[in-house]
Amino acid sequence: MALKIKKIKRRPGLVLSGDFSPATPFGQFNQRLAQYYHHRKNYELGLFADTAEPLPLSLSAYASHLPKSLALQIEHRSIPVLIPPDRGHWVITQPWEYGAIPENWFDTLRYEVDDLWVHTPNNYQDYLQAGFDAERLFLIPPGIDTQCFHPQGAGIQLPEAHTDTTCFLFAGEALWYTGLDLILQAFQNEFLADEKVSLVLWCPPG
Repeated sequence: MALKIKKIKRRPGLVLSGDFSPATPFGQFNQRLAQYYHHRKNYELGLFADTAEPLPLSLSAYASHLPKSLALQIEHRSIPVLIPPDRGHWVITQPWEYGAIPENWFDTLRYEVDDLWVHTPNNYQDYLQAGFDAERLFLIPPGIDTQCFHPQGAGIQLPEAHTDTTCFLFAGEALWYTGLDLILQAFQNEFLADEKVSLVLWCPPG
C-alpha cells in the first residue's frame, strides 16, 4: 500500500533589518513591527540588527535567522545599506527630512529596490519630485499602539503651573529638523504671557 506523503507548506520568509535599539525611534518602530509579525505567525521571521544590543526575549529566537523561503526583506534605518538581497522582494523604508535625495543613494533606491516606503506625505512628494515611480512608492504612516496610548491610560503628572491651563504637547527629538524652533516661535507669537496656555516639551534623552 503506497503511503500518501503530504507536501509541507512553508510559511513565506520575512527578514527585518535595521536598528532595533529601544533607545532610538527607529529601534522602537522596528521592535514593534517585529512583535506584530511575531504574534501573527504568518511569516517565518528573521531579524538582523545593526548593533549588538540584545533583542527582547520574545524576539531573541529570530536574531540573525535566515528563513528558508525568503519572500520579503524590509530594511528600516536612518542611512540605507543598499546591498540587494540575493532573493526575495526588497523593500526599503527610508524617511529623509533633509531635502534632495542623496546622490549616492539615488540609483539604487530608484532602479533596484522593489518598493520604497516613506512615513509622511511631504517625504512622499520629495521622492515623486525626484522622479521615483509612483507604482513602487508607498506612504506608510507610523502606527499608534492603542493598547498603550488611549484616554484611559496612566497620564503624566504635570507641574502645578500647568494644571489649570490648555496644554500643548511637543513629543520628539530636540533636533534642528524636527521643527522645534518653529513651534516655540509660533507659541510665542500666538499667546500672551497672561493667557492660560502652556507648552510642554517631551524630548527623549540622548
